Amino acid sequence: MILFVGCSFTWGAGLQYEYLIEQENYSFEQIQKMIPPDYFLEHCSYKADKYRQEKHFPNIVAKYFDSAYCLAKNGNGGNNEEIKNLLYDSGMRVLGAQGQCKLVVVQFTDWQRSHHSEHEITDSKQIDEIAKHQIDSIRDAIGDTKWVGISWFEDMGKVMKKHYPQNYVPIFESGEELTGFEKLSTEGPSNRPHPYTIFGWAKDKGGNIPDTHFNSYGHQFIAKQIIKKIKENNLV
Repeated sequence: MILFVGCSFTWGAGLQYEYLIEQENYSFEQIQKMIPPDYFLEHCSYKADKYRQEKHFPNIVAKYFDSAYCLAKNGNGGNNEEIKNLLYDSGMRVLGAQGQCKLVVVQFTDWQRSHHSEHEITDSKQIDEIAKHQIDSIRDAIGDTKWVGISWFEDMGKVMKKHYPQNYVPIFESGEELTGFEKLSTEGPSNRPHPYTIFGWAKDKGGNIPDTHFNSYGHQFIAKQIIKKIKENNLV
């Protein structure tokens, strides 16, 4: 079994919109009323949620290796502190702590979500120390199980690459190595949306969905990066 843990990107937030528009003829106006935090995507229909499960990158990676898989959290969202706690819980109770999990795939999220301070932190050295502490705590929670990590933000990814190169998943896009996928989930040059996002997918269809989570193409792209790392290191 492969265990996946992360935030809304791992869960597959926004993929439901593809299904609802293409299969159930929802309008973009209807979808715009379903954007978190004003709406819980867990409230979507059975078929829309099954579409999410089929299209998100955990399923694509697990299917490639013909492996069972699960998420450490069934609901949407997350932070690095929660990821640490979920890994302890999964290892000791949910999965039984008997070696059922062969590999953990961690998607690190924004370090600021788990760091509470009265003052804005801008010093790069201090940011690196905070990021390393969060990565180290997640590493400790994983224990002896094999693992790889991919990052949303590049600052976390840079620290990961420096201190855990054997576990670090690089992201190659247009010949450039990215230490995180934040550039893929934002608007491109001249405000042209990247093809990886729900926002970009909606624009191509003449609509507007203000959601920069990955569309199904984006999940396929991220899955390829993770698969490459796993294959190169013979982890499954």
